Amino acid sequence: MSYSNKKIPTVLIVDENIKFLDLIERGFKGEEFLVAAKNSFEDALEYLQSDKTIFLIICCHCESRGIDGLSFLNQVSNHSPKILKYLTSCCLSRGELESQRIKGNIQYYSKLPFKFTGVLKNIRESLKQYNKKIYQSTPDHLIHS
Repeated sequence: MSYSNKKIPTVLIVDENIKFLDLIERGFKGEEFLVAAKNSFEDALEYLQSDKTIFLIICCHCESRGIDGLSFLNQVSNHSPKILKYLTSCCLSRGELESQRIKGNIQYYSKLPFKFTGVLKNIRESLKQYNKKIYQSTPDHLIHS
């Protein structure tokens, strides 16, 4: 799929670890989407309001200034309900993450440490949904990393 420069879909990645963000940005070069990396929830919300091409937000479930990743993604849902949400976590169990997916609070998740290829597979799947204009919960058959 080719996009005009102004319509290239964007993945917004939010994590406090700047080295991790840099690694992720470099790892996604050459894909059919742009990457915007923000190291705070506040910066991510500000960016979210300015960029209308965001189709997916990947967020670490950490606590920063009184808000955690899941609460941040709930704020995103209130602002932009069609944006797909992806939560990474080392402290939530797979059962808790799956429960959040079933409830519709997130569409994708990865338990840290995760395989980069698994995350990329889920991003590509969400991009297919974006391209088809389908904004539903993730099908049960989707593999979680």
